[in-house]
Amino acid sequence: MKKRDRAKQGDHRAFVDLSREEKRKIRKDDRTDKKANEDKKYRKEKRKQFEESEIQSVPRSIVLVRGHDRPKCIVNLCEDLKNIMLPYTAKNLASDDNATIKDIIEFSKQVHVTHLMTLNSSLKYTLLNISRLPIGPTLTFEVQSFNVMKDLEQFQSNNSREYAPATPFQYEKSAVCILNNFTSTETHVQLMALTFQNMFPPVDVQDFILSHYRRAVFFNFNEENGTVDVRHYFIKRVLDGEVESITSIENRINKFGSKKTKVQHGMEKVQRKLENFIRERNLLKSKLGIKDTSNVKANSVADLQNPLVNVEAEIALCEKDLENCLTKLNNISKELQGLQKKKQAASKGIKEVKEGEEEKGDENNNNEVIEVAAELLQDQKKAQLKLIEIGPRLTLKLRKVVEGVLEGNTIYHSEYSDLPKELKQEKMKKKQEKVKRRKEQEENVERKKKDKETKLAEKKERALQKFQKKLEKGAEEDEEEERGEEAYNKLVNNVKETALNDEDEEEPTMDEEESDEE
Repeated sequence: MKKRDRAKQGDHRAFVDLSREEKRKIRKDDRTDKKANEDKKYRKEKRKQFEESEIQSVPRSIVLVRGHDRPKCIVNLCEDLKNIMLPYTAKNLASDDNATIKDIIEFSKQVHVTHLMTLNSSLKYTLLNISRLPIGPTLTFEVQSFNVMKDLEQFQSNNSREYAPATPFQYEKSAVCILNNFTSTETHVQLMALTFQNMFPPVDVQDFILSHYRRAVFFNFNEENGTVDVRHYFIKRVLDGEVESITSIENRINKFGSKKTKVQHGMEKVQRKLENFIRERNLLKSKLGIKDTSNVKANSVADLQNPLVNVEAEIALCEKDLENCLTKLNNISKELQGLQKKKQAASKGIKEVKEGEEEKGDENNNNEVIEVAAELLQDQKKAQLKLIEIGPRLTLKLRKVVEGVLEGNTIYHSEYSDLPKELKQEKMKKKQEKVKRRKEQEENVERKKKDKETKLAEKKERALQKFQKKLEKGAEEDEEEERGEEAYNKLVNNVKETALNDEDEEEPTMDEEESDEE
């Protein structure tokens, strides 16, 4: 390694051996590195602050299915609602029965969730609850009718020309919220408009750029029925003077050609059925001896047993199917003729452009094409917006508004709007019942506490009495033991004394022995 590299790494000896210019360069490099590190830290802090401010400003939502009954259609509707609320929603969040509302509210505080949407289904109706977290209010809508995205895809792919399936690129940014006919001064209508508007991020009119927004959600209020129509669209931008390419025209021609073949095969099948039914009718006529079948009709249940009635009914159905197939074929042929004309015109225009380019020469072709394209872009100042429906479709009707999150006092009710006095009386009764229940609960709690205290005191007294008895018994036993020890000691002493006395009597003295010898 060189001395300069060692000095940069912190080798003091190598730094001393360097010249003044090299030392200055090393010091400058150190200063620039410090500034770069400081700039990185500053940028990271700014990014964090911006992300936090964005998280708090943008509304976020959770969509769940609650309840025991969960049919597939409602689960699919839940997924479609998540697609509407993308990207500011939890798409992969699964609905859990064990999760309570309190758990959801606490979770929303941590993740900055602002709205909760829940679907409940039963045999009578399905409900959609939209609640503002963490306080409320909640709006309960009855889902009168709905269509899922898959149904609309199947319908539009067969009927509309400009339909294209949705791509994940369209869901990268939020949709635009469009409200229509929310002009009434009633409180519940204004509240609906505010909730729908606050579910989506706001739009700055000054900084509005059309290319940034690719989806739109449309809410239409019907004053006659009091229903709300919800539609979800994809925004397609088409410039004025824009010509359709030959490849797209050819693709459309191929699609309509395949449709035409399918319809023709269907017509052939229907014609075969018709021929078979006509043969059966002729055979039945010959057997029964009937010439005219105009009077053969099902006027009662007994007439259905006649085989001619069934045969004629099936013939009539086949004729209707044939008429429908013919209308479809006519429409498809007209569209194919129009597309072929477009293709011919486009091919003629391309040929003319190529001939003009060949005359002018090969060198200036690219420059002239670029100039023509620039002139076209300057002329195309206007643009057409086409809305292609993606789905889902919903028709909602407001039933109830509650103060809290799925709980609380009712602010509005659709059924009891004409009877405010009865509602007030019911509310007063419910409040009085709640107060009574609370008083009873408090009294029961106090009584239970007193009972526990008395039981504890009784237990303590019993334990003390038992302890005192044990102490008394122990003292008596100690006295008896002392008495027994004293008696034992006395007996031992008496035995010792008697033993000594016996020894003294048995052992003779010296005088007695001498006297005995004499």
